Amino acid sequence: IVRGLAGRYNNVWINNTAVPSTEADTRSFSFDMLPSSQLESIMIVKSPSAEIPADFSGGFVKIATKSMPDKNELFISYGMNANSETHFNDHFYNTASPTDFLGFDNGVRSLRASVPLRMDNNNEAQVTDITKNGFRNDWSVNKVRPMPDQRINFMINRVYNLKNDSKLGMVGAVNYSHGFQTYSNMLNARFGVYNTVSDESEYIYKYNDNQYSIDDKLGGMFNLTWIKGNNKIEFRNIFNQTGKNRYTTREGWQNISSKYIQEKEEYIYSSRTTYSGQFAGTHKIAGSDIDWNAGYSYAGLNQPDRRIINREENLVVGDKYFGQMAIDQNEITRDFVKLDEHIISGAVNYTMPVNVFGDIKSEFKAGLYGEYRTREYNNRQFFYRFNRYGLPEDFVYKDVVGEILTDGNFSSDKLYIYEDTDNRNSYKGTNMQGSAYVSYKLPAGRFNVLAGLRAEAARMRLTSYEKIYEFSTKNRDYDKLDLFPSLNASYNINKKNLVRLAYGSSVNRQEFREVSSSVFYDFNLFSDVKGNPDLKQAKIHNIDLRYEYYPSNEEYVTFALFYKYFINPIEWTYLDAGGSYTYTFENALSADNYGIEIDVRKKLDFIGIKGFTLGLNAAYISSNVNFDQQNSLEKDRPMQGQSPYIVNSSLYYDNPELGLSAGILYNRIGKRVVGIGRVDTGSGASINNDVPDTYEIPRDMVDIVISKKIGKTLEVKASFKDILNQEVVFEQYPKYIDNQGVIHERKQVAKSFKPGANFYLGLQLNF
Repeated sequence: IVRGLAGRYNNVWINNTAVPSTEADTRSFSFDMLPSSQLESIMIVKSPSAEIPADFSGGFVKIATKSMPDKNELFISYGMNANSETHFNDHFYNTASPTDFLGFDNGVRSLRASVPLRMDNNNEAQVTDITKNGFRNDWSVNKVRPMPDQRINFMINRVYNLKNDSKLGMVGAVNYSHGFQTYSNMLNARFGVYNTVSDESEYIYKYNDNQYSIDDKLGGMFNLTWIKGNNKIEFRNIFNQTGKNRYTTREGWQNISSKYIQEKEEYIYSSRTTYSGQFAGTHKIAGSDIDWNAGYSYAGLNQPDRRIINREENLVVGDKYFGQMAIDQNEITRDFVKLDEHIISGAVNYTMPVNVFGDIKSEFKAGLYGEYRTREYNNRQFFYRFNRYGLPEDFVYKDVVGEILTDGNFSSDKLYIYEDTDNRNSYKGTNMQGSAYVSYKLPAGRFNVLAGLRAEAARMRLTSYEKIYEFSTKNRDYDKLDLFPSLNASYNINKKNLVRLAYGSSVNRQEFREVSSSVFYDFNLFSDVKGNPDLKQAKIHNIDLRYEYYPSNEEYVTFALFYKYFINPIEWTYLDAGGSYTYTFENALSADNYGIEIDVRKKLDFIGIKGFTLGLNAAYISSNVNFDQQNSLEKDRPMQGQSPYIVNSSLYYDNPELGLSAGILYNRIGKRVVGIGRVDTGSGASINNDVPDTYEIPRDMVDIVISKKIGKTLEVKASFKDILNQEVVFEQYPKYIDNQGVIHERKQVAKSFKPGANFYLGLQLNF
């Protein structure tokens, strides 16, 4: 989150190359995949400039990993972490595969080879065979008391002095973690229109969830760097494998056409594979600089055999099974998801010094960038049906795992699998993008001006299946050619003070998933999620005015005013079918986003407190989205995911003589929209018929970190994270007008849970 803007408006590159998202359906990057020991630097760019890709508005995060080490070193670290909500309670999970601990399933959850591309539901012999042998039929739930999370890192640095005054550097690293996460007694609710008659909330869904996850992460990095004179060649590689085995139980009720008491279970395993590799070089030729890179990235998602069991209570008064939980047709489901994404990219940049007006040294820069991205997403769905006449009368009331899903019941004339795959829920996509830019930097006395122009052309093609059962496809192209001007002008008041003014236009492009009409059921939202083929990209104009003060090379104080104007911003919305939602995406007309921001890093020596450094990043932001009131179910509101304020503060202590460092960090974000509501737009519209937006309520997060060096080799690290363990709460604020015309506002909680406080203790050896 940068300046309060959610992840879709930010971008992350590693080693000057695009990297795949660590999430399949949203733009996201898990920074904890890269241990801090492997990082050279992290730079956050907040103002657009010509040499940076235009697809960002909040922040463009440039991560550089270590390449040429200063000396030969070997790092080994081991740590354990405990969570107050997880590690002192029972944890439940479905049987793992032998390779789960490495972050991937070895195939035991996959469809068996005997299952054809499309199952013939009318072939009784095939149906029986696939029901018995087409899947792993292990529905057992195991219980364990979790051991502390384990984290291991290994890193080696080597420098070799070669002939002809050249040098070769190598950095290799492996990191691994295995951990548990429990969210217990999680309230998960959805509301309809507030009941003004009884003055109480009108629940559509009211559930209590318990969610148990086992997470495994395996990462590796290998970088080679060769330097000779003004030439440097690099070969860089980053690999990450993550796996999550999650089991969720849900109890509660829904009340759409009538009230249904329900019990649900979800078994889901998902693994994510990401790789990013580049060849890159920098050269100095005749006073000019040339740098280039060629990269390849891969992202894969495997979600084999997500299973959902849904039971409802028999509410027929007088029936002998009254009050018992029963399974119904099609209420045991299994689905399989596979996604593969490849990115090939290349770039070259040329920088040339130019002398103008005598001694004034200016700089001209130009560059090219190209990217080709492909994605293939496949989804298969199955559910169970049964023949009531071939089974005992009380069959549907039996224990689902122990007595219903058993081999003796699997037959085409008893309990059998039925394929319900809709080919329209799978898609393919390609995206070709080319860009070029020029920029010119001109220093003139105390003034410095950097002006540039970037051109980006993109063609995204989505290939969708036209029919449920057939494999005929259709293509839809999204072609865009955009120009992105930028200007960054600064005035140096003196050596320590300057004023900066920046303008730049940028873009927020649609993701493949967002324009695909494929439908996916999200268990956390208890709703379908669907793309919108008519979605357009958003264009953003960004203006910054900033004052900067640098007391020393390690200190700074900056104060900024910023404004962003969005054209066609992309927002979440939903389609309501009488209480059953389908979430999707739409373009609003426009949005305004403006605020103030302060950044401080200041040593406290000047007030007599030596060794302490104060850090502060705080912003206050106001935003408003404008919707087409004739075609949208939404009313103007703050941007979804936009925090009205952010506070990130820290106080660090560092004493090199004692080998001791410590810090306390405080974070808080303001109340932000996380779920959209619905406004009454019919004739005689009234706020009494509105469904309000859902807000995430601010919570205070306090972390403490400590490290102590013991001798030259050993370092002990400890951290206490989120020690306050305040509840995560989502709230709505319905309003209504009573018979006297008085407006009332109420509060209702849509979601709440405690994430738990974390304690970490680790050791690092440095040789």
